[in-house]
Amino acid sequence: MKMTFACPKCKTHKTVEGKPGEKKLLVCNKCGEKGKGTFPDKKTKGFILTKKQVIAIPVLSILLLLCFSLIILPSMNGDLHFLTVQSGSMEPNLSVGDVVISAKSDIDDIKVGDVITFRYSSDNDPYKCYTHRVNKIINTEDGNIMFQTKGDANEDVDRKLVRSSEVIGKSVVILPFIGYIGDFARSKLGYVVFLVIPCLLIIVFETRRIFKTRKKENPT
Repeated sequence: MKMTFACPKCKTHKTVEGKPGEKKLLVCNKCGEKGKGTFPDKKTKGFILTKKQVIAIPVLSILLLLCFSLIILPSMNGDLHFLTVQSGSMEPNLSVGDVVISAKSDIDDIKVGDVITFRYSSDNDPYKCYTHRVNKIINTEDGNIMFQTKGDANEDVDRKLVRSSEVIGKSVVILPFIGYIGDFARSKLGYVVFLVIPCLLIIVFETRRIFKTRKKENPT
């Protein structure tokens, strides 16, 4: 097998032949510096982690686990909903471009003053949602609960009452202006910026790395 060693003094590379596990005395052709080189044993398996990697791997694993259990899994189950604010009806508490995270909540836990996300069953668009504040809770004669809602920036309450079955969840987290990033990422320019350009950069860097590695292994 062949292996390239670097002179510890002048950093000149020298390629020599040897057997796995063999140790050789090396003499630099440029400065005459002597040193020892050891060929790797092919029988050795596995890899060695650095101290930073030993710390980073479990930390990243915990973060990924938390992300999956607290965000991804609840979203898949319908317990969490991420919605982008499209109008200024809730200004100044919610602005256009903000992302509202609504969590599934028990109807009895919703109080006057809570911000809820709901969808009118009578709307033609099944994906159209509203996020307004509960202005009043109405108990009907048949034992059902309905909510009167109002946008903070609106003078009047919403014309329709919200049925308990139309409530998606209660607002728990607001992420300012994150929605703009999501909208941009879904555009043609965003596709180029977030996907095409990073892929091209990875190809360029990997190609340079391959050429540098080959140059070290086969110096001219």
